[in-house]
Amino acid sequence: MEPRLMKASLEDYTRVVRGRYARRTGKLARRALLDEYCQVTGFERKYAIKVLRGQRRSEPSGKSRGASSRYSPADLELLKKVWLEAGQPCGKRLAGEMLEVWLDSWQRNYGAVARAQVRRIAGISAAQIDRKMAAYRSAGRKRRVASGALAAMQREVAVRCEPWVESAPGAIEIDTVALCGGSMAGAIVWALDATDIHGGWTEV
Repeated sequence: MEPRLMKASLEDYTRVVRGRYARRTGKLARRALLDEYCQVTGFERKYAIKVLRGQRRSEPSGKSRGASSRYSPADLELLKKVWLEAGQPCGKRLAGEMLEVWLDSWQRNYGAVARAQVRRIAGISAAQIDRKMAAYRSAGRKRRVASGALAAMQREVAVRCEPWVESAPGAIEIDTVALCGGSMAGAIVWALDATDIHGGWTEV
């Protein structure tokens, strides 16, 4: 409920009642004073107790808590466009070097961007990307509940989103490659490509 007093009057009144509240020791006396304070100010009872104990301001400031965002609306709009061009990847896949590559590609195709803005966006964390882009994620890309068989397989097969850092052969990345000469029209050949991450050995 909104306070029923003007701001200056509310602060003066709260100061007086807070002193009276501190001097009263009996439960009945404090309860009667609290009832009076809630009736005059319109505050909810638990909030009023905290105000009189000095644990809360007498009136909300109206300002949001926490540090202000370092990213401007223009920064977030550019991040959104790049993120959409990249296919709406999760923050862990996009943040870091991959985001820098996409920003370079964006500038080659759509025009130069101020260096300061590029630095700000390139430094955004994976968690921030997920948080800022959550509202724009396509409804069709919502996470599906895995079946029992798929969940069992995922427990056996290690899946990770971090960059590949391998010190020995044995870890491979498998992709399908369209041998189409740059056009997907007509009949084409697909190849299954397996590459060893550490050694670079490739089998097709």
